[in-house]
Formats: sequence, C-alpha cells, structure tokens
Amino acid sequence: MTSDLQIIESLSGCPAIDQLIEYSSAYDGELVSCNQLEWIPCSEISDVKLIRQSADLNIYYAVYGKAEMMLLLLGTRDKCTSEFINEFARTLSLSAQTLSPSNVNQFERYPYLLAMRNGCEIMGFTMIEDTYYFVANRPFAHFYSIFGFCSACGLLRSSPVWCICGQKELSNEWTSNCKKLDDFIRKSHIRTTTPNDFYLQFCPPDWLGLTLPDKLTMLHKDDPRKYTFSRYRRSSMSIFLELIPLETSELSDDLFYQKVNCSIVAKNAMIIDLLIPIMF
Repeated sequence: MTSDLQIIESLSGCPAIDQLIEYSSAYDGELVSCNQLEWIPCSEISDVKLIRQSADLNIYYAVYGKAEMMLLLLGTRDKCTSEFINEFARTLSLSAQTLSPSNVNQFERYPYLLAMRNGCEIMGFTMIEDTYYFVANRPFAHFYSIFGFCSACGLLRSSPVWCICGQKELSNEWTSNCKKLDDFIRKSHIRTTTPNDFYLQFCPPDWLGLTLPDKLTMLHKDDPRKYTFSRYRRSSMSIFLELIPLETSELSDDLFYQKVNCSIVAKNAMIIDLLIPIMF
C-alpha cells in the first residue's frame, strides 16, 4: 500500500521538503510552534512580484486564492538538500531542535510569540518553474525586517530585541517613517536587560490585518479616538487590540512620549509587549 509520505513525494519531488511536511502533519496539535505545513500547487498561485532582493533573501508577494501570500525563494532541487532544508527549518523554528530550548523559562513569552507567528502565518511550500519557495501569509515578510536573524545562532527571532539563545541586538531595518518615534521605540529596546522586560514595538498595519480606518469598530463612546478590531480567530477565541489613531503633530510633541513613558513605568510588573498605536 502506498504510504502518505510517498504520496507527498510525488507532489513536491524533494524528499527533504516532504519529510518536513510529514513531520508537521504527524505532530500537528502537539507542537506549540509548528503549524501543519502543506504542499501548494503552483497552478493556484498568481501575480508573483519581487519585493525584496539581497544576497541571502529573495522575497515575493503573490496571490493564492483571494489572499496575498509571501514567497521566499529556496532554490532548485539540487540546492534543496536535506542539510539545506533542515537548516532552513531550524532558522525558522519549524523543527524539533528549537521547540523546547533549555533556557525557555528565561524568555517567558517565547512559546506564545512563536505559536502565534507560526500558527497564523506559515503555510508550506510550492515549486514555480523548477524552483522551490517557502509560502507564508503576507505579514510574515515583516519578521525579516522588524525582528531579523540572530547573529549568534542564526534563528529568525520572535522579538525585535532578544533571541531565545539569549543574544540581545536591535533590528534597524524597520521604520515608522517618523524619526522621533523610531528613536523612542529603540530606546525602549536598549534599556531592556532581560527578554521579559518591557519594550515598545512598531507594527505595520498590514501585519495586523488592518487596511483602512473605516474597518475599525468604535469601542469607547466617551472617547471617539479609541477603536478595537479583531486580528486572529483561534478556535472559538478572538484576540482584540486597542488602537488610538494619532495625528502627526502629536508625534512631534514631547508630551506624548512623556505619557507613554509613564505608562511603561506604571505597568513594569506585567509581561506584555506594548503596541504603538497605528497612524492614519
């Protein structure tokens, strides 16, 4: 009888990718950081556009069904050896090597951040014109600029400041397009001494699944600037984030930054990421 793995092999043609897909399928629901990966036929992907090119990363946006996807170029079959795919899985924390690091208690948010990232964003693999690609939801592309790769262990980090290996370094590839705001956010990164300390984080609107302000729902009638919207729906639960739209003039006002600093001091016993409000 033909095994499931043999069926997958007939689709991808790359044993290393097949094994990773099979691994995610076998342990789906048991691994906090690994979503079930899929093989996606190239016939279902269209409108491929290059959006970032470097010596190490070639990232594309494409359409899959009615949704926008991110494609990360891996290479041809000759390049996608077991060693290459295993290292790729390690750097993205898709393999068992990074599911339960020994020092995970030193980074209490790590399982939550990794589960949210992988469970909501990662999809699988495809092949276009004899070249393999990693496929994820479009917001995944932001992880490369906002979090970046750790210079010590090579992992794609789940934090803009800290890696699970304990290395602290700042990612400088992102910008809010407001220098004063950028500097303020980075100062909150610099002053952390452990991965569990407070820091601010810039979140691009499309990373949150947000496109237009008229998609927001009014939450506080007594304050017309406060809104809420749902980003994820996992099982029967929804996660809600509160946004306060800001004017450009407010971001140049020192009083705004003083208020945020006071908020950080008041909540210094909590372990959460502060979300910079989205600007329209």
